[in-house]
Amino acid sequence: MFIIAISILPNYIWNINISGNTSIEEDIIINELSKLGVCEGTVKSSIDTKTLPVKLKLQIKDIAWAAINIEGAVANVQLTERVKADIESTEPSNLFASQDGYIVALRVLGGKLNVKLGDTVRKGDILVSGELEYKNGKNELTRSYGEVICRTKDYISVDVDFEQKYIYKTEKVESRKVLSTPFFNLPLFLLPIEYDYQKSVRCSRVEYNNNYLPIKFITANFHEIKESSITIDYETALSMAENELENKEKDQFSNAKIIAKEVKTIKLNKGIRLKPSIFAKKNIAIEEKIILGTTN
Repeated sequence: MFIIAISILPNYIWNINISGNTSIEEDIIINELSKLGVCEGTVKSSIDTKTLPVKLKLQIKDIAWAAINIEGAVANVQLTERVKADIESTEPSNLFASQDGYIVALRVLGGKLNVKLGDTVRKGDILVSGELEYKNGKNELTRSYGEVICRTKDYISVDVDFEQKYIYKTEKVESRKVLSTPFFNLPLFLLPIEYDYQKSVRCSRVEYNNNYLPIKFITANFHEIKESSITIDYETALSMAENELENKEKDQFSNAKIIAKEVKTIKLNKGIRLKPSIFAKKNIAIEEKIILGTTN
């Protein structure tokens, strides 16, 4: 068996090393290589090091250059990521209103302005047109870009129940181990988990001289979880609703300025509801490409 092992194992890839990637996650590259037939346990003679980098570039668009070199039982994958140029689009487009509003400022740098300060606009109105018409009758399409700042009125609703359910871990935890190889996975347990759980996984492997054996020991810990509930009072529910409302406002109005807010507090049978009317200043112009042969 030893003679067979030392004569056969050198014919396979046991390690895959990735270098040159900064923004592309290594797991994505490993996964695409596997789809192309390169993984731990692959026969070295089946790997075409000339065509495989081309196929990898086609699979992952952010790769500009790639090379694969086989050294012993190791496949070294070197790559260079594509540099994304910040080139402003020149495709013809319109700016339309994403919601109703009252125009308080205009900062339009391209296109034909269809509105003016003080206008009230409705959702879907074309604010700036990319269709230009000159006095000599000539027509031209251009890109519309800029900002149309409006005073808007938005509504948010936040509900908080008096009965709050929550999940908690008990002290019960069981472990299950699996021996993973390129050819098979061997479960090192017999009985399944028969309760609701939260799982955490840990993977370890044997490494030597910056290389590793293609054998992994995967340990999964199963923490038992149960559901319970508590009843909160009105003040606590109100405080929770206010915090949730604050988080929603930060998310929804991150690029806007809130001018005023009118909040209605409604007590329900099962909880509390905050229903604010929010007045804000924000850019409501959304760019939409003009598709030739159609009407936007």
